[in-house]
Amino acid sequence: MKTLFNKIYFILLISIISFSCNTDFDINAPYKTIPIVYGLLDQSLDTQFIKINKSFIGSGNNTNYAGINDSVLFKNISARVEETINGNLTNTYYLDELWTSNIDNGIFYSDSQKIFYFVPNSLNEDAEYKLLIDAGELNETISAETNLIEGS
Repeated sequence: MKTLFNKIYFILLISIISFSCNTDFDINAPYKTIPIVYGLLDQSLDTQFIKINKSFIGSGNNTNYAGINDSVLFKNISARVEETINGNLTNTYYLDELWTSNIDNGIFYSDSQKIFYFVPNSLNEDAEYKLLIDAGELNETISAETNLIEGS
């Protein structure tokens, strides 16, 4: 009798769960601008490149928005790299923007993309480098710090 009761209870529980579940949900959260920054300092190169984007979201297929520059670019950006040695500022490099169009096709690029660059005198293995980005749409400064790998 107890086994029969457990089976009935289990079937009843599954029925209640099945009828009370709602599978409709919104996959998009409220939009929040999130900066996405890619950069690599390479002592062997004379020009250093940094990619600065923002997150994007749309009501349709997001791969369609990825190729639209207006969806991924900040409207106004001011960026610089500060070089310090032992806590003393030794150089400041302001980033310039460059539009490139000689890129491989892909879902993230349409006909062109904006990248930022600077040309340092040289990169110093003893220095610390700090990237500072002011994007007009954000009320905060985006920053990142790094040291170089010695001997590279």
